[in-house]
Amino acid sequence: PATLRSRTAAREAHCVNNLRVLAQGLRMYDMCHLGFPYGTVVNPRLPPEQRLSWYVDVWSYVGDGQVHLNIDRDAPWD
Repeated sequence: PATLRSRTAAREAHCVNNLRVLAQGLRMYDMCHLGFPYGTVVNPRLPPEQRLSWYVDVWSYVGDGQVHLNIDRDAPWD
């Protein structure tokens, strides 16, 4: 039981940390762009259900910024 509690606590701490990092990234995006990202990457040539997620816009602000995405923003997600 003690091992299970410690594993559960570690998982919860990991999730809380991930949420904190995501919130900090959103805050940095908001400060740079004076607003939060749209639900999808703006691309009028694609229907909303095929557009990339808002996370693509926020990616460079989340974490330590060491990993850069090489994504074609004009292509559908699928």
